[in-house]
Amino acid sequence: MSTLFVPNCLAEEKIIARIDGFEITDRELDFEISKLIPRTYFHRTITIEKEKKIRLQAFENLKKRAMIYSEAVRRGMLPDDPEIDEKIEDIAGKFPSEKDFMSALEKSGLTIASYRRSIERELTGKTFLKKEIDEKAVLTEEQLRAYYSQNRKKFLEPEKIRVFHIMIGVDPSSDRKGWDDAEALAEEVASRARAGEDFSTLAATYSKDAYRVKGGDMGYIHRGRLDQAIEEAAFSLEDGQIGGPVKTMHGYSIVKVGAKKPEALLSFDDARETIKRHLENLERKTLFENLMESLRKRSKIEIFEPELMQ
Repeated sequence: MSTLFVPNCLAEEKIIARIDGFEITDRELDFEISKLIPRTYFHRTITIEKEKKIRLQAFENLKKRAMIYSEAVRRGMLPDDPEIDEKIEDIAGKFPSEKDFMSALEKSGLTIASYRRSIERELTGKTFLKKEIDEKAVLTEEQLRAYYSQNRKKFLEPEKIRVFHIMIGVDPSSDRKGWDDAEALAEEVASRARAGEDFSTLAATYSKDAYRVKGGDMGYIHRGRLDQAIEEAAFSLEDGQIGGPVKTMHGYSIVKVGAKKPEALLSFDDARETIKRHLENLERKTLFENLMESLRKRSKIEIFEPELMQ
């Protein structure tokens, strides 16, 4: 795809900032804005104040990446040309044709030259952040266990019950007769279920909610997950009991309760991956904030558009 690397014939890009000698252009800013909010909605659905905030956020993103890029260049972490070519060709290959790819760039306000520069910075930044953030955000087993011991309340699983549900739906526009008919059907279905008919078959036949395909099986539910009226009915029942019909804004619900799981403390082994992800994310955030503070102090930042100064 050799023609990919021929610059588009668009107007010359305007330099809006320079970070340690590396330039940020107006086209790059427009492209970053388009990633934060679709271009087709940008001018018609947001206020001028919101537009300004988005523009500043987009510029801040570019500024951070430029500082990271500058430091990575200083440390000799630049990708080679074949790696950049491969990345661009991989992206271009997702389009029906090279012409469609070039058209998409143009609609985004980019030349192939500016897009190539963006890809170079992206790859450079990933290499740099992997070394400075990912490889340093490593936690020991002792740290994970200490967090678990100090935060046991966070790993208490609430009481759960297995709920089977049948919803006899009522159209919101229905009149009194529509509600009366639905109530009569719900009473009939509930009676048949209590008489021993298979609840799953009844759910598949009469229910109007998404769980009908599972025979009404909603799985294990803890408090706060269901409509309050349905929840009160379900948690008042014992294993195998059937409750309802209960009136809700959607119609009439019939519930059957299966096994109950009492409140229990999640074991460390079961909680380990959750703890690891949580602590690693906190560590990455701290490392990134410290890194950016350090880079800001050493970077030479020149901004040529007053509205982008914060």
